[in-house]
Amino acid sequence: MSGEVIFAVIEGPEGIARAMRRLSRMGVSRKRIELLTDIPYPPSLMGGETSDTRLPLFTSLGLVGGLALGLFLSVGTLLLYPLIVGSQAVISPPVFVIVYELTILGLVIMTFVGFVYENRIRKDPLRDWVIPADIDGHVLIVQVPPDMVEGRIRAALSEEGARILPIEDFEAERLEGEALVIEREPS
Repeated sequence: MSGEVIFAVIEGPEGIARAMRRLSRMGVSRKRIELLTDIPYPPSLMGGETSDTRLPLFTSLGLVGGLALGLFLSVGTLLLYPLIVGSQAVISPPVFVIVYELTILGLVIMTFVGFVYENRIRKDPLRDWVIPADIDGHVLIVQVPPDMVEGRIRAALSEEGARILPIEDFEAERLEGEALVIEREPS
């Protein structure tokens, strides 16, 4: 049983893809792996599964809701309270402007709500780690599953060309209630 975290530095996208495939074959869930990189690689390139998003659903609901509200407020009001003046049509060009604006407003509001919903805080996030800035390469953080041996994962990453970083347990060194302060060395 292990709850350890492994930090591995990997060079290039090919190395990342090989390591991710290897970890996947070993049975490590993608939820337990985090890739820290300055290049936004697509998940399909890295061997991970793509996550489904419900943002198009929220956008579609906003579009339909805004259109329904616009039609109700403009056309519905004119039909419920008819005020025919001269030979003007009940549905005139200003109605289209109101329907358009409320449709776009509903679309924008629901897209924002969907974006906030999709990017809410994860229920089981990996811990925040401080990685030294002088590392060349991409950092792969692997949270070892409880049913796996940490040495197996370390060996598999090393075989794929990864360099394992040593971890210092900062949590064990500080007393209860003390703040963890990481100071920079003067330049």
